[in-house]
Amino acid sequence: MDVIELVHPFAEWTTFGAPAYVAECYGFRYAGVRLVGKHRTVHVCLRRDPAPWAQQRAAANTSAFPDPGPSAR
Repeated sequence: MDVIELVHPFAEWTTFGAPAYVAECYGFRYAGVRLVGKHRTVHVCLRRDPAPWAQQRAAANTSAFPDPGPSAR
């Protein structure tokens, strides 16, 4: 997966900070934001970062935390 798009119809801008940070820890980088539709739903786009240091960071985090979901402790 090379692109992630975070979407939440009722989210505020500040609620995207934590998921974007976690995605960055797993080798993604911020690529843009757009407002969609009549109700201006926020779509935050993240793309896989090709930089060697980002891939190294992603590999280290994936091995240390293979399942970063809400049930991970």
